[in-house]
Amino acid sequence: MCSCYLKIVLALLVLVGYCSCEVSTNNNSNFVDILLNFVEKNVTESFDSENFTLRFELPCDTPNNEVGICVGIKSCKVLMKALYKPNAKKFLIASKCGDPRYDQTNPKVCCGKWGHFVRNPEKMPYMPNGEIPPYNIQHSTLAPADDQIITIDNKFMDNSTTFQEKHTEVHVIDNDINPLPKKCGVQKHIMGGRIFGGEEAELGEFPWMARIIHENDFGYKNFGCAGFLITSRFVMTAAHCLLSDKIAIRGNISSVLLGEHNVKHEIDCTRLNTTCAPPTVEIRVLQQIANPLYEMRSKSHPHDIALLHLAKPITFSEYIQPICLHTKQNYVVYNYYVSGWGKTEAREVSNVKMKLELPRYDHKPCIAKYNQIGLEITDNQICAGGLKGKDSCTGDSGGPLMMSPNGTVWFAAGLVSYGVGCGKEGWPGVYTNIPMYLSWIKSTIREYASVRSDIRIKKL
Repeated sequence: MCSCYLKIVLALLVLVGYCSCEVSTNNNSNFVDILLNFVEKNVTESFDSENFTLRFELPCDTPNNEVGICVGIKSCKVLMKALYKPNAKKFLIASKCGDPRYDQTNPKVCCGKWGHFVRNPEKMPYMPNGEIPPYNIQHSTLAPADDQIITIDNKFMDNSTTFQEKHTEVHVIDNDINPLPKKCGVQKHIMGGRIFGGEEAELGEFPWMARIIHENDFGYKNFGCAGFLITSRFVMTAAHCLLSDKIAIRGNISSVLLGEHNVKHEIDCTRLNTTCAPPTVEIRVLQQIANPLYEMRSKSHPHDIALLHLAKPITFSEYIQPICLHTKQNYVVYNYYVSGWGKTEAREVSNVKMKLELPRYDHKPCIAKYNQIGLEITDNQICAGGLKGKDSCTGDSGGPLMMSPNGTVWFAAGLVSYGVGCGKEGWPGVYTNIPMYLSWIKSTIREYASVRSDIRIKKL
């Protein structure tokens, strides 16, 4: 039976008629009771983490057919206001989203512009923080290539007002040439000590880290996933950062930011200002290439890997370097590292680049663990973590799962894909196994490196 928590809340509950009710997730009519129960039990707690999710907020359809974001009720101001309005019950029920198994612990709603039904809602994606909403993301996907690549004919359109067309060109490429850099994985600072549950990275640590920037037709820019530099022209990230039914909410991927440390500072310096890094470098993304085997609608997210082709080569420095790609498929390592600007212990996105050590999680137990919730873990995936409060989290999607066997040279063994919650004890994160995709990575880099950057952009 529900209990009434505070006097003010009691009066409101009596008014709406919600007091002394049986809570049941089997009946949608009780979803409002679940929301009220959750909010009042967690009056001092911010609950913005995903339960089972990609490391990225997921879009959804609101009852008004807007494009919203599926978030915890406490992260949606408009529906928090509607929660105590007697005439908003049907709208709240229709706003339900997410996995019903977690309704009691973290009920979610599709957060849009309105907290009530409207007849003619604006056909525009909405961002819950009130910022100008972006439009549709666009992507370019290649067929897999194992032998020689002969032709390229890549045309794609988006449903805003632009399209890009690349001329067909014929190339015969020498596959014996390794397109990856000979010098990689070297950073100014070596990790001395032992993100979610992590600590701030030093200035200059993990100089391959990249932040992916989205931009809409209004020129509004916002950060999405992370990525990491693997050559002077390519950034690696997760395919789910490019492909989703309604990932349009952030706008098209437009560029990447390299050399970032603290997002609040124009110039990053050490605490005593003895050393300062040069300004960050933003480079336009020319093409987005998701692995063609990625299954967007599969909850197991196999083949969750993508490449971003930069419009021009980046000049390497102490603060911008490529990471090496690990090549051995069955290499046993006991500790990995992750880095990024994702959520911290306070469940807020970090302004400063974070770092965290994660233990390897054996593959067979990981398979058994995820089988419990009907998800398949394959050899194309790596599991790591599983410790309470220590995990990669929302915003870290596409970042590298790193290792440094000799403590000097760093390798990307995997990339952040998905998990159950953030730092939930006993549940390791799932990472794409990079060595399984080396053939695709190399052939894709060769193919795009052979094409001139003469892309025509036309306004319709």
